[in-house]
Amino acid sequence: MAKAKTIRNGKLGKRDLRLVEQDGTFFGLADGKICVQGSDGNEVWQKLHDDAGKSDPKYFGFKEARSRFLKFFPNGFDSDGYRAQERDYKLAAKAKLDAEAPLDLAVEGSSYGEAVLSVYRATNMLSPFEKTKLQAPLKGEQADSIVRALAEFTLQPDNTSLALLDRLLRPFDSAKWTVITYLPYLWLPDRHMLLNVTQN
Repeated sequence: MAKAKTIRNGKLGKRDLRLVEQDGTFFGLADGKICVQGSDGNEVWQKLHDDAGKSDPKYFGFKEARSRFLKFFPNGFDSDGYRAQERDYKLAAKAKLDAEAPLDLAVEGSSYGEAVLSVYRATNMLSPFEKTKLQAPLKGEQADSIVRALAEFTLQPDNTSLALLDRLLRPFDSAKWTVITYLPYLWLPDRHMLLNVTQN
């Protein structure tokens, strides 16, 4: 029997998560206790993450989330309050992006850095720190490469385009899911979503 090898570590709130492999079997541990096992490491990690999240006292599922949403917005997405607080400013940011840096031109174009930066600033979907960190890359020499890579990721979201974005944005401490998924979400909202991941 081979020695167990740690493949991945992470935190979920205060809980320590670990993925361990031994003899082709993967084990997901939360705070040192085995919670899940299987033959696919990615599936075990995902299940571990999901189960650990559900055990948090602050966790609530889809039904509770829907109920809470409807308390604030009784007519759902058709509520006036929802449109005013959550939708209209995003539609305005999308319109600005489509007008100033259209996807079909941005994928091969140049000089869109400032326009894209203004779209990042147009909503509260990124933290002020993330917006500040985007100034240097989108005003600097890498701006065209970054915008083209974001457009390419929008059209072809695969490991290659994601790796390129990581390489371009990491030196600016901007290789974050919010930064990477923001423009794809606005360019093609029927295909992409904004990811705001705070845990590994």
